[in-house]
Amino acid sequence: MASSRDDIRARLLATFRVEADEHLQAITASLLALDRELPADEARQALETTFREVHTLKGAARSVGLVDVEAICQACETVLSRITRGQLTLSRPLLRSVEEAIDGVARLLAGGAAPAAGRALIERLERTTTQGDDAARLAPPSAPFENVSGTAQRATDSMTDSIRLATAKLDALLVEAE
Repeated sequence: MASSRDDIRARLLATFRVEADEHLQAITASLLALDRELPADEARQALETTFREVHTLKGAARSVGLVDVEAICQACETVLSRITRGQLTLSRPLLRSVEEAIDGVARLLAGGAAPAAGRALIERLERTTTQGDDAARLAPPSAPFENVSGTAQRATDSMTDSIRLATAKLDALLVEAE
Protein backbone atom coordinates (compact mmCIF):
# COMPACT_ATOMS: atom_id res chain seq x y z
CA MET A 1 0.00 0.00 0.00
CA ALA A 2 2.78 2.43 0.89
CA SER A 3 4.54 1.63 -2.36
CA SER A 4 1.40 2.51 -4.32
CA ARG A 5 1.11 5.85 -2.51
CA ASP A 6 4.76 6.61 -3.13
CA ASP A 7 4.31 5.76 -6.80
CA ILE A 8 1.28 8.06 -7.11
CA ARG A 9 3.11 10.85 -5.28
CA ALA A 10 6.12 10.44 -7.57
CA ARG A 11 3.88 10.68 -10.63
CA LEU A 12 2.09 13.73 -9.26
CA LEU A 13 5.42 15.42 -8.54
CA ALA A 14 6.67 14.63 -12.05
CA THR A 15 3.51 16.10 -13.55
CA PHE A 16 3.80 19.11 -11.24
CA ARG A 17 7.40 19.76 -12.33
CA VAL A 18 6.39 19.83 -16.01
CA GLU A 19 3.52 22.19 -15.22
CA ALA A 20 5.73 24.32 -12.96
CA ASP A 21 8.27 24.77 -15.76
CA GLU A 22 5.49 26.06 -18.03
CA HIS A 23 4.30 28.51 -15.36
CA LEU A 24 7.84 29.69 -14.59
CA GLN A 25 8.45 30.38 -18.29
CA ALA A 26 5.22 32.37 -18.57
CA ILE A 27 5.99 34.32 -15.38
CA THR A 28 9.50 35.14 -16.58
CA ALA A 29 8.20 36.31 -19.95
CA SER A 30 5.64 38.57 -18.27
CA LEU A 31 8.21 40.01 -15.87
CA LEU A 32 10.54 40.76 -18.78
CA ALA A 33 7.67 42.49 -20.56
CA LEU A 34 6.95 44.60 -17.47
CA ASP A 35 10.61 45.64 -17.37
CA ARG A 36 10.25 47.24 -20.84
CA GLU A 37 8.07 50.08 -19.57
CA LEU A 38 4.94 49.06 -21.43
CA PRO A 39 1.95 51.33 -22.03
CA ALA A 40 -0.57 51.15 -19.18
CA ASP A 41 -2.95 48.70 -20.89
CA GLU A 42 -0.18 46.29 -21.83
CA ALA A 43 1.35 46.59 -18.36
CA ARG A 44 -2.02 45.70 -16.83
CA GLN A 45 -2.28 42.66 -19.06
CA ALA A 46 1.27 41.52 -18.25
CA LEU A 47 0.63 42.06 -14.55
CA GLU A 48 -2.62 40.08 -14.72
CA THR A 49 -0.87 37.23 -16.55
CA THR A 50 1.93 37.21 -13.99
CA PHE A 51 -0.55 37.15 -11.10
CA ARG A 52 -2.56 34.30 -12.66
CA GLU A 53 0.52 32.19 -13.35
CA VAL A 54 1.94 32.75 -9.85
CA HIS A 55 -1.44 31.93 -8.31
CA THR A 56 -1.78 28.72 -10.32
CA LEU A 57 1.78 27.67 -9.45
CA LYS A 58 1.06 28.34 -5.78
CA GLY A 59 -2.02 26.13 -5.82
CA ALA A 60 -0.24 23.34 -7.67
CA ALA A 61 2.65 23.46 -5.18
CA ARG A 62 0.18 23.26 -2.31
CA SER A 63 -1.51 20.23 -3.84
CA VAL A 64 1.78 18.27 -3.93
CA GLY A 65 2.99 19.48 -0.53
CA LEU A 66 5.79 21.83 -1.61
CA VAL A 67 5.30 24.30 1.21
CA ASP A 68 8.38 26.45 0.47
CA VAL A 69 7.39 26.97 -3.16
CA GLU A 70 3.83 27.77 -2.05
CA ALA A 71 5.08 30.35 0.49
CA ILE A 72 7.28 32.17 -2.03
CA CYS A 73 4.45 32.22 -4.58
CA GLN A 74 2.07 33.57 -1.92
CA ALA A 75 4.48 36.41 -1.15
CA CYS A 76 4.80 37.24 -4.88
CA GLU A 77 1.03 37.02 -5.30
CA THR A 78 0.53 39.45 -2.41
CA VAL A 79 2.92 41.97 -3.96
CA LEU A 80 1.30 41.67 -7.40
CA SER A 81 -2.14 42.08 -5.85
CA ARG A 82 -1.03 45.22 -4.02
CA ILE A 83 0.25 46.65 -7.30
CA THR A 84 -3.05 45.95 -9.06
CA ARG A 85 -4.96 47.67 -6.25
CA GLY A 86 -2.69 50.74 -6.42
CA GLN A 87 -1.18 50.15 -2.96
CA LEU A 88 2.30 49.70 -4.44
CA THR A 89 3.99 51.29 -7.42
CA LEU A 90 5.69 48.97 -9.86
CA SER A 91 9.37 49.93 -9.65
CA ARG A 92 12.61 48.39 -10.83
CA PRO A 93 13.69 47.31 -7.31
CA LEU A 94 10.30 45.72 -6.71
CA LEU A 95 10.36 43.98 -10.08
CA ARG A 96 13.89 42.71 -9.36
CA SER A 97 12.71 41.30 -6.03
CA VAL A 98 9.83 39.44 -7.66
CA GLU A 99 12.21 38.12 -10.35
CA GLU A 100 14.62 36.98 -7.64
CA ALA A 101 11.82 35.19 -5.81
CA ILE A 102 10.72 33.42 -8.99
CA ASP A 103 14.33 32.42 -9.69
CA GLY A 104 14.40 31.04 -6.14
CA VAL A 105 11.32 28.93 -6.89
CA ALA A 106 13.07 27.54 -9.97
CA ARG A 107 16.18 26.72 -7.91
CA LEU A 108 14.08 25.01 -5.24
CA LEU A 109 12.32 22.90 -7.84
CA ALA A 110 15.63 21.97 -9.46
CA GLY A 111 17.05 20.98 -6.09
CA GLY A 112 19.71 23.68 -6.22
CA ALA A 113 18.60 25.69 -3.20
CA ALA A 114 18.11 24.88 0.44
CA PRO A 115 14.53 25.18 1.72
CA ALA A 116 15.69 27.90 4.17
CA ALA A 117 16.52 30.09 1.15
CA GLY A 118 12.78 30.52 0.59
CA ARG A 119 12.33 32.45 3.83
CA ALA A 120 15.22 34.78 2.91
CA LEU A 121 13.64 35.48 -0.51
CA ILE A 122 10.31 36.29 1.11
CA GLU A 123 11.99 38.65 3.60
CA ARG A 124 13.86 40.49 0.80
CA LEU A 125 10.62 40.83 -1.15
CA GLU A 126 8.84 42.24 1.90
CA ARG A 127 11.72 44.67 2.58
CA THR A 128 11.54 45.96 -0.99
CA THR A 129 7.80 46.61 -0.69
CA THR A 130 8.35 48.81 2.37
CA GLN A 131 11.17 50.85 0.80
CA GLY A 132 8.99 52.37 -1.93
CA ASP A 133 11.61 53.58 -4.41
CA ASP A 134 9.58 56.04 -6.49
CA ALA A 135 12.65 57.14 -8.45
CA ALA A 136 12.73 53.85 -10.33
CA ARG A 137 9.07 53.81 -11.30
CA LEU A 138 8.27 51.77 -14.39
CA ALA A 139 4.90 53.20 -15.24
CA PRO A 140 3.30 56.57 -14.65
CA PRO A 141 1.00 56.67 -11.63
CA SER A 142 -2.51 55.74 -12.59
CA ALA A 143 -5.70 54.43 -11.11
CA PRO A 144 -5.49 50.99 -9.57
CA PHE A 145 -6.00 48.08 -11.94
CA GLU A 146 -9.52 47.47 -10.68
CA ASN A 147 -10.55 45.17 -13.51
CA VAL A 148 -7.37 43.14 -13.06
CA SER A 149 -7.81 42.69 -9.33
CA GLY A 150 -11.41 41.60 -9.85
CA THR A 151 -10.27 39.04 -12.39
CA ALA A 152 -7.46 37.93 -10.12
CA GLN A 153 -9.83 37.58 -7.18
CA ARG A 154 -12.24 35.48 -9.27
CA ALA A 155 -9.30 33.31 -10.31
CA THR A 156 -8.27 32.99 -6.67
CA ASP A 157 -11.78 32.02 -5.61
CA SER A 158 -12.36 29.49 -8.36
CA MET A 159 -8.96 27.78 -8.35
CA THR A 160 -8.16 27.48 -4.65
CA ASP A 161 -8.46 23.70 -4.53
CA SER A 162 -7.69 22.65 -8.09
CA ILE A 163 -4.92 21.02 -10.05
CA ARG A 164 -4.49 20.67 -13.80
CA LEU A 165 -4.10 17.06 -14.84
CA ALA A 166 -4.16 15.35 -18.22
CA THR A 167 -7.22 13.16 -18.72
CA ALA A 168 -5.05 10.10 -19.35
CA LYS A 169 -3.24 10.65 -16.03
CA LEU A 170 -6.53 11.09 -14.22
CA ASP A 171 -7.88 7.88 -15.74
CA ALA A 172 -4.74 6.01 -14.67
CA LEU A 173 -5.03 7.36 -11.12
CA LEU A 174 -8.68 6.35 -10.93
CA VAL A 175 -7.85 2.84 -12.11
CA GLU A 176 -5.12 2.57 -9.47
CA ALA A 177 -7.45 3.89 -6.78
CA GLU A 178 -10.02 1.19 -7.59
